[in-house]
Amino acid sequence: MTDESCPNCHAEFMAVIYEVRRVPVQSCQLISDAARAQRYPCGDLRLAHCANCGFISNLLFNKALQEYCPPTHETHETHQTTSNLNGYAEAIVDSWIREYQIRDKTIVEIGCAEDDMLPLLSSLGGNSGICVDVSCEPTQSTDSVKGTIDKIRQEFSTRYGNCAVDVICSGNALQYVYSTAKFLKALRRDIGNDPNTLLLFVVPDAQRILETQAFWEFNYDHCSYFTAGSLAHVFRRNAFDVVDLERCYEDNFLVLAARPSAEATPPTLAIENDRPRTRRELGSFTVSCAETVRFWRDRLSQLSAQQKKIVVWGPVSKCVSFFTTLGIRNEVDFAVNSDPQAAGKYLPGTGHEIRGPEDLRKTPPDVVIALDSRDRKEIVDRLNVLGIKPEMLSL
Repeated sequence: MTDESCPNCHAEFMAVIYEVRRVPVQSCQLISDAARAQRYPCGDLRLAHCANCGFISNLLFNKALQEYCPPTHETHETHQTTSNLNGYAEAIVDSWIREYQIRDKTIVEIGCAEDDMLPLLSSLGGNSGICVDVSCEPTQSTDSVKGTIDKIRQEFSTRYGNCAVDVICSGNALQYVYSTAKFLKALRRDIGNDPNTLLLFVVPDAQRILETQAFWEFNYDHCSYFTAGSLAHVFRRNAFDVVDLERCYEDNFLVLAARPSAEATPPTLAIENDRPRTRRELGSFTVSCAETVRFWRDRLSQLSAQQKKIVVWGPVSKCVSFFTTLGIRNEVDFAVNSDPQAAGKYLPGTGHEIRGPEDLRKTPPDVVIALDSRDRKEIVDRLNVLGIKPEMLSL
């Protein structure tokens, strides 16, 4: 146990469940020089669980270590790099538009480095608004059908909630906020008391991470991990009424809809009562996760001893965690990513090069490790088009 209080509900004690040393402080950063990538600043992970609300937090997170470079210097990976993920995002936005009649509305999106929710809300519902993200390129786009989108490059401030907006949405931002209760309290204060204001948030489901021992999902900049209960709890505690909460994308994400309330609201949805399930998963997580890490270290060592050419295919953030946690050096030749911006860049921490799928024609691998099993079929199809038939492994 630790005497650190929970950033999500302020309970006094949290239990440490997972630790990793020297993790790059930015998991999506694309570095243009291998040596600089290897010298990239690192921090430590000490993930702890709150028994009161179910929240998981990195107790060693230090915001001062965060480094966001402007796009003219270094770039960030785009969030949607596979057709599976693109389809999931579009399905969520389409359901929002139909369920809440989001057409010709004004929207603020929190965290929008590339193609997140507002562009889809604009194209599918004719909405306008602003994206606020510390790493995006400031732009304005206007379309007679889609509306106007302004991208503002700065850290999100809850003062944007005080603008005349109909919807506040986020497809990725809340997992980067350490003091979640403090953030939502300020947001609730600034958006006022209009009960028609709609909040739409998407976050990864920590329950799924625990069940699958998915250590590659843990990164330094992803400092907050939500179960359904802990996500609803922090909204309700800070005077929001959670009108809907569900799992999507094969139970990997939580999708929450909420509106301002005059006071804190009690739980009303069955999905919120997940603390017993979380406790059961935590009972075996630490040992099972250590076994999973050991399995992949041994597997890579065996393949390397057989002089197999190995590549790892997946999102940059997952690659950073996978390579860092396993201490990968020469066992893997390079990482593969479908994002054109990533090709020719290097992973922060280990300095492995990132190449595009087409580069596999020149250097065909013996083994491809898919970091997201949901993308396995798409990767195999791409390899078939390239005329390459390596051994396929997936996490």
